[in-house]
Amino acid sequence: MTDSASETGPSREYPRILGSNADEFFVPTVEERRDQRERDETHISLVAAALIVLVVDALWALISVVLLSDFRVSSLAVLAVDVAVVVLTRNSGHQARGAVLLRALLGVTFFAVEFALFNASYAYVLGQVLIGAGAVVLSVGRGGEGRNVLGGSFAVIGMVLAMVLMIVQMQGHARGVVEQVVRAEDLARVGRLDDSRTIIDQLLADNPDDADVYLIASDFFAQVADDMDTALALALKAVEISDGATRVEGLIRVANAYGARQDLPRALQHIEQAIDLDDDVPLLFFIRAFIYLDMGMNQDALADLRRVEEMAPDTDVGQQARIIRLSVEDPGYSTLIPAGR
Repeated sequence: MTDSASETGPSREYPRILGSNADEFFVPTVEERRDQRERDETHISLVAAALIVLVVDALWALISVVLLSDFRVSSLAVLAVDVAVVVLTRNSGHQARGAVLLRALLGVTFFAVEFALFNASYAYVLGQVLIGAGAVVLSVGRGGEGRNVLGGSFAVIGMVLAMVLMIVQMQGHARGVVEQVVRAEDLARVGRLDDSRTIIDQLLADNPDDADVYLIASDFFAQVADDMDTALALALKAVEISDGATRVEGLIRVANAYGARQDLPRALQHIEQAIDLDDDVPLLFFIRAFIYLDMGMNQDALADLRRVEEMAPDTDVGQQARIIRLSVEDPGYSTLIPAGR
């Protein structure tokens, strides 16, 4: 009896075709199985498209911010759309395909608007075109492994190409800025200060939102044109439009400009703002020590000089801090610091 039941009952080799509550047998035809397989492959490609684009856009945003310091609102916009597409592709059908195709269109549109209105690089638009092409390849047709690889390749190539072109553009722009500044300096040295100022003014007009250009121009007016008022104004503008390390650099220049004008309270105020932003830079404490010395606050200066020695003992700034500290503690040690200070 047991042998008979095991021979006739369902098994792994011969699974039950008839469900427990079914009224009739249903055996799919070869064509129906093929159609189902094609639908499954199509859905897999749509899911792959949504996930690939999400990962690529996340890497795109990360690289843009961390390596290129070029955050774009469009990056957040496409990431939000990507998340929505991932949700919509959980179910197969025309809605999922439409969501992927719409993402391809929106990515190009968002960055085209940034390019036209907000001075974004054309490289971003080109990259989104390739990412969109990858999404189209994955969403049109019945899918399959080959189509998945091709679509994913388009997306990755789009991201890499956009980042590489952006880096090349930034390097070219930096070289152009340096060349113009060098030309302005050469003109100033031969007495053509007005012509040199014209070059710097044009450089600022061409780069109204570039804090680094404002810092370079500030250095020019402070060191070449001997115009501390303009240098200070440009440094303050750089601080206003920047953040992170660039903001710290701007605050250093502002503090130095106020120090040159003997406005020591303001010099101290701005160097302390820089320290609040980044207290791991020995130079900031070195500068503050000099401001303290000029204000007659020798004990505070000594504390900062000791801190510089601890933070950077084997560097030039650390060695200078040591010499100045010893000069303050024992005015006979060196002539760097007057005995009466």
